[in-house]
Amino acid sequence: MNTFSIEYQKYKDSELAKRLELKYSEKPYYQRFTIIRPLTLVSSYLFNLFSLLTASTLVYFFTYDLSGSVYPSIAVTVVFLLMLEVFKRNIGSLYFKEALQYQRHNTPLMLFGTALLILSVSFSYYGSKKLVTSFVPSAEIVSPQDQTSPLQLQITDIDNQIAQARKTQWRGTTTSTSQKTIESLTKSKLLLQERLIQIDTKTEQANDIIKQEHKADTKYKAEYFAVLTLILELCFFLCCYYLEYYDHRSYSEFNRGALNSLHPLKSEPTFFKSESSDNHQDIAGCNFAAGMDSEPSKNGIKSTPLSIAERKLATSEFKIERSDNHQVNEVKPTPVGDRSLLSTIDRSGASTVAAIKKVKPKKLSRACQHCSKDISHKRKDAKYCDADCRKKAWAKS
Repeated sequence: MNTFSIEYQKYKDSELAKRLELKYSEKPYYQRFTIIRPLTLVSSYLFNLFSLLTASTLVYFFTYDLSGSVYPSIAVTVVFLLMLEVFKRNIGSLYFKEALQYQRHNTPLMLFGTALLILSVSFSYYGSKKLVTSFVPSAEIVSPQDQTSPLQLQITDIDNQIAQARKTQWRGTTTSTSQKTIESLTKSKLLLQERLIQIDTKTEQANDIIKQEHKADTKYKAEYFAVLTLILELCFFLCCYYLEYYDHRSYSEFNRGALNSLHPLKSEPTFFKSESSDNHQDIAGCNFAAGMDSEPSKNGIKSTPLSIAERKLATSEFKIERSDNHQVNEVKPTPVGDRSLLSTIDRSGASTVAAIKKVKPKKLSRACQHCSKDISHKRKDAKYCDADCRKKAWAKS
């Protein structure tokens, strides 16, 4: 037995073959992306919640500044933002549904949804800034007490020594020795006070630098958080779009004919011609299984797809009629997918298409400007039939 046949049989019986066959087999859209939809749905609600929390900070502080009461501010914030998020989700989903289903934009819904988007993004953007600046802890300020407390103790000790020296008197007056001691202690006290002032000044400068750095850092964090909020707002609308696209794509794979009947002007139907003796015409929707050569219609007649020329004729922008002398007349424009056009093609059959193929556009006749002979066979910019006519015409001029 062939070695390759044995290995191929082993491969067919292996789990790898089953796994690969399951992986690469054709599946409808809803089965291929069955995990993506719940993840997208959960993500959209998380984005909703994040937007609600960031915007609530701005609305709450605004209403609190107006009312001065906590509970009414909380109630107004919750009601207003819940209404905003519900409207934003429903209007966005409805707009995307109509855009996918009818292939057109609903202007009122688009304007209303844009206004809600701008409102929600503004609340979330500035609310996130307010949230960061309000709840970020303040800067750690350097305290001068660690450096000044020993100096304060020395100054207190000097004051006590000065007080004791003033008590040393002779006949009601301070002695000269005590006076010298007091002067020396006073100088030492002044030096310590100057050091205290220097330490306080340096500490204040250091604290000012710390506050400025903290303010700049807080502003940067607020801007970063606000941009993140803006991105999540846009991700929410992307999630809404994908949810509607998933439903529309899953439905259209099995109900293409129903969708075409809803908006025939924007969809491209698939037409089928019959192989029966009376040239019966059958119109059907797109097949889900690609590559089918034929499909039995409702009346049992076997149907095959139209040729490219016939499909172009059926979906052309102008309605075509056939006269007795096989001339093709062009009449008023008819929308794509018009039933009257299909019935016209149905009555005339394949001969109509053959007659259309035989018809060639007529060339516009052009005459010589001197002798009036036909010069259609010459180039487009030719005015005379030959050089003699050109000379005679130039002589007359």
